[in-house]
Amino acid sequence: MSARSPARPHSVEPCPPAQVTMAYSVCRGITRSNAKNFYYAFLVLPKHKRQALCAVYAFMRRCDDIVPTIPVSASKSAASSCLLGSTRSTAYNKAIRAMIQFCSR
Repeated sequence: MSARSPARPHSVEPCPPAQVTMAYSVCRGITRSNAKNFYYAFLVLPKHKRQALCAVYAFMRRCDDIVPTIPVSASKSAASSCLLGSTRSTAYNKAIRAMIQFCSR
């Protein structure tokens, strides 16, 4: 019996560095406009940690925004598709991309 690595439901192609920089900028803007207390606390952190936490915050903000729209009976894959497939906001989609990029390091 061979051990399998867990399947990734949504594989993401690596982003060009310019897109990653832009995505982190969008995440920073989302954090700054929605959570001023977190944003100012993040400013004292080293750049890579600040970027990561802004990406996490923007991702969680997006999750919090869409959860009420997902039916309780939805499967995990349907909920994941809703999160990753939504085109409601380009800014949030960039935030999700930055989060995925960070997690794949």
